[in-house]
Amino acid sequence: MVYLAEVARLSPPGMASAATGGALAVTFLGVVLGPVLFAALSGATGSYRAGYAALVLPALLCCAGLLLRRGVRPA
Repeated sequence: MVYLAEVARLSPPGMASAATGGALAVTFLGVVLGPVLFAALSGATGSYRAGYAALVLPALLCCAGLLLRRGVRPA
């Protein structure tokens, strides 16, 4: 709930519903496609190792983005 409240707070006036709807669409796209892609990658390589290794990349990108934005505050 905090996530959606922040999306709504940062959205332009009158656009909170479109912003939260878009945020939820992207979120649930990952929920739907994530397991399918994990299974496809693991099945193609014959090991869960590749599937789990692929999960590390987005996590590292998010960490790098957060570290680079450290101290930057939205207006």
